[in-house]
Amino acid sequence: MYHAGVRAVFRSQVVAFAVLIVGAVVAASIVGSIALFPTHSSTPNRGPSDLSLAAISIHYTIPVGTSPDGAAYDSTNFDVYVSNEKSNNVTVVSSVTHTASSITVGKNPADIAFDSTNGNLYVPNTNSSNVSIISNANKVIANPSLSKGAEPAIAFVDPANGNVLVTNASSYPKDNVAWLIGSSTNKATAITLGLGFAESVSYNPSSQDLYVANTVSDTLSAISTSGTVTSIPLTGTPGFPTADPATGDLLVPLVPTSLKANASIEVLSSTNTVVTTIKVPGVSDIESPLSAYDPFNHDVYMVGFSYSKNASVAVIVSSSNAIAASLVLKKGISDLFPFYDPANGDVYLTAGTKNVTVLNLTKVVKTLKVAQPVDFMVYDPTLKDMVGAGDVNLTTKSTLYFISSSNGLKSIAVGKDGIAFLYDPKDTYVWVLNLGSADLQLVG
Repeated sequence: MYHAGVRAVFRSQVVAFAVLIVGAVVAASIVGSIALFPTHSSTPNRGPSDLSLAAISIHYTIPVGTSPDGAAYDSTNFDVYVSNEKSNNVTVVSSVTHTASSITVGKNPADIAFDSTNGNLYVPNTNSSNVSIISNANKVIANPSLSKGAEPAIAFVDPANGNVLVTNASSYPKDNVAWLIGSSTNKATAITLGLGFAESVSYNPSSQDLYVANTVSDTLSAISTSGTVTSIPLTGTPGFPTADPATGDLLVPLVPTSLKANASIEVLSSTNTVVTTIKVPGVSDIESPLSAYDPFNHDVYMVGFSYSKNASVAVIVSSSNAIAASLVLKKGISDLFPFYDPANGDVYLTAGTKNVTVLNLTKVVKTLKVAQPVDFMVYDPTLKDMVGAGDVNLTTKSTLYFISSSNGLKSIAVGKDGIAFLYDPKDTYVWVLNLGSADLQLVG
């Protein structure tokens, strides 16, 4: 069962974690594929490391509130936070004592984001049209109001200055309004984006701009550190933009005009100028909201879909802005997500199927069979494993999979409808948020 709201939240936080904690071990582990790992000077070690598949157990199971919807980690006080949509609160779990407490916020908190520049957390309250700001001392210090009738959905921290972009889930007060909350002022300022903007936000460290795709006006909104919004016209409807760490460019997939047309990728420089358009023959649409970057070959991995072949396609873009490879994958599957493994240099494609496809450089090297489709993955640097939970439904227990650097597979049962979302460097284990059983589990 696919939970669109929850998954959208985690998509945004994956990107946010990557750009906030880049360079640290925790960045690689929390973010999985999108963190900017150090460049390899040689091929990653693919040696037999199945020692990582020794005893794995659930160390703690901690109840959270009703209908958990988002999660964040405070790297300064080592607490884990979960926003609970139906109990109107945030659960706080200490990585030191493993005890839980709660903080009352607004109505229907949909997300939660941590700002490392000021130590605060930001919780958009969808049905009270405001954002609760929680300090490092776990107290609500401000509740900046947004426009009347607004339905804030996702908070994204700007890594360049700590300001927070809050996107709106509804067309009221207008269908192109979002808000910026000042990191030092806690005040919300309305900004104008394009029509049909996506809730998800992208960031390019080279330009230091935030980007929002506008699917109705066929533009990209670039939001600078000063809060200025520049509308960038595109030649088609944008998909999910992704930054290329090797070039500093922004790759913007464009939706083709017909089912028979080929997809393309518009490439923007760090000055937000379109420098080239990459044609992607045989691919109808590049749909995945996530991408992966391989620092060994400097390629970016995306996933598209071919209507003519009725199959997913791995689209690999080189640092010369060319298609390095286009690999036809499983038939009938269109929602695969790529994740990079720094232990062996592999890229894992997950979700939508009972397979995990393993790529190395530009080839498929293995297919791992799993009993439940895996959604997100995180990297555990202690075990040197990739960890992902089977995405099922609210009433069935999930399976948590550990994939070693030699692609060995081990699994254990966790709670209902789990998401493995965080490697905790304090505990050196992985946190799993179980949406169906409304609890957190620490596993490793």
